[in-house]
Amino acid sequence: MTPTAFLAYCAAVTLAAATPGRAMFAVITNGVSRGFLRAFMAGLGVAAGDAVLVTLALLGLVALAQTFEWIFLLLKYAGAAYLIFLGVRMWRASVAQSNEPRTAPER
Repeated sequence: MTPTAFLAYCAAVTLAAATPGRAMFAVITNGVSRGFLRAFMAGLGVAAGDAVLVTLALLGLVALAQTFEWIFLLLKYAGAAYLIFLGVRMWRASVAQSNEPRTAPER
């Protein structure tokens, strides 16, 4: 992992940990009732848990991509064929519209 990718990952985890939710509610509750140190430790626990969860999810996706490489290749070609289909369809629609005689709009 490059340092840039790692920093982007850390920024994403920090933003995810800072968004309001059950985890942040737990951190705030600890801060109000038990003090800064307990809230800080709870926040670190939430961030570490998020980091582990995202890392495992990404490792699972990488394993799927490496195991079923042919499926991703098939999806890539299907996507390219679909984009070509849309381009041809738009091209034909523009030719059909230019061949129609223009009439004044009715009032």
